[in-house]
Amino acid sequence: MAEQESGHNSSESSDEDDPVVKEIDVYLSHHLKDNLYLMMYPVRSTRMPYADTSCMKARIKPKQQKVELEVAVDTEKNYCTNKGEDMARAVNESNSLKGNNQTFYNSSVMDKQVLASMKAENNDRYAVGIMKNNALHVTPVQAMLQLRPSFDYINMAESANGTGKLDNSNSGIVKSDSEEEEDIKPVTVRYAVPESDQAKAYRISSHAYLEKKNAEEQWIEAEFVGRDDTRATVERELLTNGNMDEITCDYGISAKGYLDALMPPPPAEVSVSVNPENILSITQLKTMSLPEQIKSILLSGTTSPITGIPSDMLCLARDYLLWKFTQTRITSRKEISMVVKLPSEDLKEIMTQVALLRVTKGWEFCLPYDYQFIERYPDVAQRQVQYWEKKYQQLKLRLKLPTQPTGVQSETVQDKKPVMGKDKAIISGQERIKMAKKLAAKHVNANSSSVDGPSNSKIKINVPDGAIAQQSNFNSSDDIKIKDEPMDVDESVAETTDRMNELKQAENDDNNNTSAVPDELIVVVKNWLCEIFDRSIYSLETLKRRLLLYQGTLKEDHIMAKGVSDNTLKRCLKEIGVTELEHQPLSPNETPSKLYVKRKLNETNDKYREVLLDLFKDKAKLRRREIVLAMVEKTGEAPNDKQYLKIVKDVCANKGSMWFLNPLQH
Repeated sequence: MAEQESGHNSSESSDEDDPVVKEIDVYLSHHLKDNLYLMMYPVRSTRMPYADTSCMKARIKPKQQKVELEVAVDTEKNYCTNKGEDMARAVNESNSLKGNNQTFYNSSVMDKQVLASMKAENNDRYAVGIMKNNALHVTPVQAMLQLRPSFDYINMAESANGTGKLDNSNSGIVKSDSEEEEDIKPVTVRYAVPESDQAKAYRISSHAYLEKKNAEEQWIEAEFVGRDDTRATVERELLTNGNMDEITCDYGISAKGYLDALMPPPPAEVSVSVNPENILSITQLKTMSLPEQIKSILLSGTTSPITGIPSDMLCLARDYLLWKFTQTRITSRKEISMVVKLPSEDLKEIMTQVALLRVTKGWEFCLPYDYQFIERYPDVAQRQVQYWEKKYQQLKLRLKLPTQPTGVQSETVQDKKPVMGKDKAIISGQERIKMAKKLAAKHVNANSSSVDGPSNSKIKINVPDGAIAQQSNFNSSDDIKIKDEPMDVDESVAETTDRMNELKQAENDDNNNTSAVPDELIVVVKNWLCEIFDRSIYSLETLKRRLLLYQGTLKEDHIMAKGVSDNTLKRCLKEIGVTELEHQPLSPNETPSKLYVKRKLNETNDKYREVLLDLFKDKAKLRRREIVLAMVEKTGEAPNDKQYLKIVKDVCANKGSMWFLNPLQH
């Protein structure tokens, strides 16, 4: 209770300290609200007002709210007569050059100047007030104009003097360039084309277009009336509210509502955007609130990191691609896209993760086929075959695939006396693994057995790339026949096995009779080796793998398709200038291997290259200091940094500060 009394006393004391001195009624007048302009002169000193200056002319553009005044210049005080005469003569002559008979300056000197207006910003909350009969009368201002001297007429005079010519020899007759004979010039004809919305927005917002629109509005001549004139007094009376006795107050509105009614807020400015409706500038984006920014980003769709493809569709496409690589080593993006129905960009990103693009072939699985792993762990291979069979059943339901995979040949079993078109059975994945196990177990005696052994039953196998392949010429008690077909771009393992059989047979024949190798085969193999051999280093296994891939692209009647033995391959390598290099293993548990490299490339750096290759005969790893010292000792000079890196990176790879030979693996 005591606190309330103290608070009440404090409020009374504050009212006593700030007493009401006088109450003034405020009236809002609307008589001149649409035609009342407040003019300011920011470059004019307050000690030199224009009140006592004569205004000779006045004009206005109501739509643009522009005003121009021609005010007299005092030619008596602080005036340079010579400069004034020169200025008046130049301006008047420019008018005569344009064919205007009226002179700008009636006298011989510059006796007037033009004041041009510029609309001030944020002038919608100003009003003009006048006190009358102990009441304040307020009238809203239409616009606030800042008047500054304008010298456009002087600029026109300078441009006119630059183009017009005064002929003194002909009594001062003025001749312009347009009167002279004009040369014939080519004219470029342009045809109008439909204008897009974006181009139209740019054109409307351009400075040239705005200047053209402003120039289209004509000036309206106005009469200037002095402040002491009777008509000015009558106009000033309109600033007051004539019906002071008729006071109507709406006591049902709040104080804020009354202020809004007294001074309404400015209308919202609708800015013309130069961008299309679906594009938002970063400046406009920053002016929005956070929810609006997020909404705008999602609507525009250009800055959202979320892809439009569901994740399950991407996973489904990747599973189908991996399954496809179990059936064939090479496929095409078009073939995959027809099934998974993904955009080309998304599909390409998936394929680049697991495959490599081969020119004129397609997309090849990035890793080579590991035959040794399949032979060592057939149980793992069997589980994988079963896994992909189940996976295909799932893909078949979701992607609407056929029951039998297209492009994959089924394995068939023929009886002892087969009949064409009958007595065929499909071998399952498990049976295929069992046959592969049986053939792998008999691989030890493959060299001592014949391919076409005596038997009455035959098994015809077309093994796709996803299944287990055989590396060499297998032998068994049964007569096993591998189908011999030309290799297509998919490079099936059955055809690869056939090539390896032929290669093994050719090697055996070559060992028995080296003179049996035809010269045509030697020439063809040498040409092929010259094409693939560059400054890199190769192992024999890599060359044989590339040979098999190349043979798969040849026709059956090609001489290289019949097989190339190791001895023939080594002979051709030696004849084209390739040197056999014994590679020292990095680990003591490994055995040395044979590498093949060109010692000379017919370049200036060949002397350093030979020194580098000789160093690796005894050591598996070398430091840069050892290499450079050996090069200086053998050649008498050291290579620069650019030469050194080029030579070493051709055949070596580094790990830390050590360099070792790095043969190509593909």
